[in-house]
Amino acid sequence: MLPPENRAANHNVTPKPSSVGEAWLQEEEEEEEEEEEEEEEEEEEEEEEEEEEEEEEEEEEEEEEEEEEEEEEEEEEEEEEEEEEEEEEEEEEEEEEEEEEEEEEEEEEEEEEEGEEEEEEEEEEEEEEEEEEEEEEEEEEEEEEEEGEGEGEEEEEKKKKKKKKKKKK
Repeated sequence: MLPPENRAANHNVTPKPSSVGEAWLQEEEEEEEEEEEEEEEEEEEEEEEEEEEEEEEEEEEEEEEEEEEEEEEEEEEEEEEEEEEEEEEEEEEEEEEEEEEEEEEEEEEEEEEEGEEEEEEEEEEEEEEEEEEEEEEEEEEEEEEEEGEGEGEEEEEKKKKKKKKKKKK
């Protein structure tokens, strides 16, 4: 047999109903805490996933914006190129017009020169005709003078003959 102190100590080892309830409560609390922690972890994971999704969406939006900006830049470049081409075409047209004007001016000058040459030729022809007429007139005058001189000589001879006849008489 155990001494009475040991009996009492031994008796204390057996759990009381109140301590069993506390252990059960403690277990439940621990389980609840674990569940809460799991829920919190799940929520955190969900939040992280949502954040990741949001980040992905933001990245996609940024990429789309960048693509749009690139497209706009390309369009602007194309417009600038078109404007440059139009300016070049306008310059070429202006140059062509200037060349045409120069050609027209050259043609007009050539026509004027041809007209002047024709006038000069006509004047030369007129001068030649006048000279020919003058020569013809001079020849006619010379012929008339020669004819006049011949008649004068005949008259003088007649006069001389008359004088001789008178002397003979």
